[in-house]
Amino acid sequence: MAASQRVLGHPDVFPLIAEFQHGLYMDILEYWRKVNQDGGGGFWASLDLPLHAIDRRLLGSPTQARYQLLVLVAANQMHLVRRLLRCRPHYLTQPGCTRRAMDMAAKNGHLAVVQFLHEHRREGCTEFALHSAAQNGHLGTVKFLARHRNEGNVVKAMGVAKLHGHVQCVAVLQCAA
Repeated sequence: MAASQRVLGHPDVFPLIAEFQHGLYMDILEYWRKVNQDGGGGFWASLDLPLHAIDRRLLGSPTQARYQLLVLVAANQMHLVRRLLRCRPHYLTQPGCTRRAMDMAAKNGHLAVVQFLHEHRREGCTEFALHSAAQNGHLGTVKFLARHRNEGNVVKAMGVAKLHGHVQCVAVLQCAA
């Protein structure tokens, strides 16, 4: 065996090389396996995604990066989002990775994900982000969006927060108005 083959096949070196190949990384693949152990019914239902549009068999495909990223964002798996983007930063600019990711993170109160996407993406979010965060009483997310984003109607978000009894969100939005 040539010296180069021994080096490239070394157990400490090979994983570093393989890290940059297409497909799912071992820790992300392990996550998918865990999620789908029971068929994934409860997990997939909890994401509030258009499941009819997501073929779960495509999650390992490099051409379907938007699914990988969107599902990890929806599941608030920030460490796996960072892991995926460390080797594949272009996933953030793929056509399917749009405002929906931040909207969904805001709706579910995943502040760390909202902050991460705010810092690393250009598309931003839609008014749905602020309105749904206010509707669901995600105070930290509402504060962040009110301070750092200009999408959304603050008055409408205040009304939704008030309607659902989220007084602290109303107070934050009043200050932002």
